[in-house]
Amino acid sequence: MDIYCLQCESEMLGAIHKIGASCQLGRTMPHRKVLREQFSISGDTVVHMPTSAYWTAHPGDPQLGAIFMGRLGEPLENGEEYDRREAHEIALTLLEERIRPQ
Repeated sequence: MDIYCLQCESEMLGAIHKIGASCQLGRTMPHRKVLREQFSISGDTVVHMPTSAYWTAHPGDPQLGAIFMGRLGEPLENGEEYDRREAHEIALTLLEERIRPQ
């Protein structure tokens, strides 16, 4: 189900945009929730699939080696926008979990 910014709808003369896109009136719409299920883990790299952002750690260590923010914090083609801080926190948790004994 798509949700639309009803406040901008009338002010934009009928044009509507999905929440998550930058508001044409200069306001930023809420970010889409970042979920663990949106990440893939391969070796020492965690990727946020919707934005192509990735975090790479040193082998066997949770310390970060590199971060690429991809499209985090900016509207994607489908209007969705993800919060950098939320994604970063989940990525760090996933990197720490990969080295914990099962």
